[in-house]
Amino acid sequence: MARNPGNGTKFWVYLPRPDSVISPQMQTTARPEPAKERILFVDDDPVLAVIGR
Repeated sequence: MARNPGNGTKFWVYLPRPDSVISPQMQTTARPEPAKERILFVDDDPVLAVIGR
């Protein structure tokens, strides 16, 4: 995380690399189910807070 007053905060998210490569034969064309997760969006700038809704 890096903070820069007046310019925001940066977060780096590192995700694990898969152990194997997905071949085209393994890919599916089925649509995924809708996600039920939520994203918490917080900003001290009212304009950005409204845009994040």
